[in-house]
Amino acid sequence: MDEMEEIQIAPADAVAFAVSRGQLLRVIDVEGQQVADFIAVRKGDASEFSSPGETILFNYPRIRLNPGDKFYSSKQQPMFEIVSDDAKGVHDFLFAACNRVWFESMDLPGHRNCNDNLRAALAKMDLNYETLPAPINLFQDTYPQPDGLVMSKPAPTGAGEGVTLRALVDCIVAVSSCSYDAEAAETCCNGPGPSPVRVELT
Repeated sequence: MDEMEEIQIAPADAVAFAVSRGQLLRVIDVEGQQVADFIAVRKGDASEFSSPGETILFNYPRIRLNPGDKFYSSKQQPMFEIVSDDAKGVHDFLFAACNRVWFESMDLPGHRNCNDNLRAALAKMDLNYETLPAPINLFQDTYPQPDGLVMSKPAPTGAGEGVTLRALVDCIVAVSSCSYDAEAAETCCNGPGPSPVRVELT
């Protein structure tokens, strides 16, 4: 039986770690209704990273992905394959990571944010980005509507549910527990507020 590595991510924080080709990576919503921002960088090439736009392009015309679909890189290469998904494809490919300037615009100076958290986590792996690659926002239920508005609901995952991905390349992955909490729990992507995320590697 393969040995499993567990990585704990505190609420409103982020962690980066190495993933080898062929490994299974499971991102778990520990308490439920928690978004996890996900960025992968190809090992040895900081200019190639997971791309929400390329992922949507190569899975056209669907934005709700299924097991067997893949996350693609900024250089149009498959990086991860979806093995199983308790969220049934509910992931966001539109939004940048929440950041301090955005929170300041809502009169929330100094608020913890995924941009700073992910950049700090990647820097610990010697990946220093002035501009953070756009994340894939796992479990984030935001989709454009015909009237041009974007629907927002709490993440659909319950406690202990998650998504399992198979790495197709050696890479560094950063995952955050999204820190957004600036609206009511009924519509906030993180429900009542940030909660833990766990990663399992096998």
